[in-house]
Amino acid sequence: MLFEGKIHAKKKGEKFHSVEISELGVFTEGKNPKDCYKMVKEALELMVDEKGFSIEVIPLSETKFMVKGSDLKPLVAIFLQEFRAKSGLTLRQVQKRLGLKSINGYAQYEQAKALPAMNRLNDFVKAMRPEFDLIIKTKKRLT
Repeated sequence: MLFEGKIHAKKKGEKFHSVEISELGVFTEGKNPKDCYKMVKEALELMVDEKGFSIEVIPLSETKFMVKGSDLKPLVAIFLQEFRAKSGLTLRQVQKRLGLKSINGYAQYEQAKALPAMNRLNDFVKAMRPEFDLIIKTKKRLT
């Protein structure tokens, strides 16, 4: 699973491009695309903060790129944390919406202790924001 990022053009009078991976709550800046990739890689690796974890940045165009982690669990955990925060929900509220007896049934995914199956990930998204859907999209890598 990869997450898409965007590089925004420098605004007049600014020295840096803004960079974002909105699904992961990553916002940073860079002087040029190469610097933007470096900053995104560093930001995500610092967010995960696990020995041996690394990020690969895959350029798609001058304004789009994808990121891939050496382990998917931490990135899905960050996605779920960010999506829940944007939804304005607590862990307890998500637990109740999912009909779970224990908060741990869901929290293990936000703690990167477990990786949900695709149908379960979709259940989580729907519990937090019923109007949202996960979209599966394939992209050919630029080589």
